[in-house]
Amino acid sequence: MAHNQQHRMLQNCPYLRANHKECYCVDITSSKVSDAIKYCGTNYLDCPVLKTLTGYKRNQVAARQQQQS
Repeated sequence: MAHNQQHRMLQNCPYLRANHKECYCVDITSSKVSDAIKYCGTNYLDCPVLKTLTGYKRNQVAARQQQQS
């Protein structure tokens, strides 16, 4: 296994400690446990919440750059 793949496997979601209300690991309930286990750990790149959050941030940055032009 390549070093980068191995390193990624040991990481958790970068938003894990950010406490975004949308995240599965915030206000966890029995209905969210399986998603929290799946997405807040090493599979975070597949997480629909993370994709939404990072897409939102990209759109904010693009809007700011457009305003500054």
